[in-house]
Amino acid sequence: MKKRNLKAAAILLFAVMLLGMLPVAGVHAAGSTVAFVKDGGAGLGDGSSPENAAPSLDIAFAALDLSQDCTVVICGPYLMLDEWNWGIPYTGTVTYTSVYNGVDYRATDSAVFATEYKNFVCAGATVIENMILECVSINGIHFDCQFYPFKIGYGLEVRGDYLTGLSDAKSIFIVGGFQSGKGEAAVGATQNDRNGKIEVYSGTNLLIVASSRGFTGETYTGTVDITVGGTAEVGSVYTGGLKNSESLFGRTNLTVQSGGTVKNLYTTTNNQINCITDSLHVYYYGGSIGGVNEAVIDATHEDGDPMTFTNGKHLHATAEIAAGLTDDFKAFFTDMDTVVAPALDEPQPPVIGGGTETQPAETQPAETAAPETGKTTDAVTDKATEKVTDKATEKVTDKVTDKATEKAGTGTAAPTTSKAPAGDGGSSPALPIIIGVVCAVAVAAAVIAVILKRKKA
Repeated sequence: MKKRNLKAAAILLFAVMLLGMLPVAGVHAAGSTVAFVKDGGAGLGDGSSPENAAPSLDIAFAALDLSQDCTVVICGPYLMLDEWNWGIPYTGTVTYTSVYNGVDYRATDSAVFATEYKNFVCAGATVIENMILECVSINGIHFDCQFYPFKIGYGLEVRGDYLTGLSDAKSIFIVGGFQSGKGEAAVGATQNDRNGKIEVYSGTNLLIVASSRGFTGETYTGTVDITVGGTAEVGSVYTGGLKNSESLFGRTNLTVQSGGTVKNLYTTTNNQINCITDSLHVYYYGGSIGGVNEAVIDATHEDGDPMTFTNGKHLHATAEIAAGLTDDFKAFFTDMDTVVAPALDEPQPPVIGGGTETQPAETQPAETAAPETGKTTDAVTDKATEKVTDKATEKVTDKVTDKATEKAGTGTAAPTTSKAPAGDGGSSPALPIIIGVVCAVAVAAAVIAVILKRKKA
């Protein structure tokens, strides 16, 4: 009888502990493609639903399979207090929105993505649409794209009392390449031949820098494509980098479509010295490019050197637009040709339903003068080849891998298995498991105590 009781106790103990190791019902396992976020979180705080919204982007990302296209739903008020940098490059596209599965959380739960003056470092393709972006300090926000595709779709409302779109500190500031000291630039991944792509179809007080900001002696040989259309209002576009010295940049294609506004076009900035760009191509199909005297003709600004263009500055405009351009505007470019505007589709309203993304207002058929990608001059390429070495590549790879290992807690950089820190005071997704184990041990101890008591009796 005693052996039978001990055997039964052992089986019961094993069963209870096994149950304790299982995740609590409702825990949002890594591998999902949608996560909900709002201040303070809700329920389990794992991001699995609006009722269990995660309190931080770290927790939300830890639950996502970032090898797939994913959606982060801002389902209530959310204030980003710290710099956002997942730190592990991912291959899917992450869309940030407040509209999902038939619900507009801006209307139902006062959803807004608010931020102080922080850097938002993209580790992969990023889309922002159908949400409110509010800058609560006297400055704006930096989106550091790191040459990953970046898109502002339709439905972005920008709020901020001090925003102008005319300076990096007072705008929704989009850096197509690297920001000095941030993200991959902090571990040496700067000079390279990556191509970049920036699209904006809504939002106000935007400022776009084609390449990188704040470097000396760097080389970027890729092509950056910038498209402004829909209802987007861009205060300034810088066609090379910003605040760089002795640096080389590749080709920049700027496309302005019907409805898009570019108030100022700059080719260089203050504190930028002796920089060279392969070429600039402006495809002017509609919308408006203003600030000609200030931004184009008088583009050197105080303490800034004029940008050198190895392969010139080229304007491609429709006949209607070309007829209305001033001589000063046309004189800025090396040459100009007339082109046919792309086919125009009426802009679609924000999608309230299963999908969250709307299509751009215009598409460009193959027969039009499409911006070319990936072309640079021999001079720029040769100089870049001298500077970009295998050793630098190895250094970046090693450091990014180390960062991935540190964040994921495993020997690989797979984002799907990572468990990011809780952040913002939120609880970790692993907390329910820990609680379950503790409860299991307590129950097991109680069971053993009862059996031993009966045995003594």
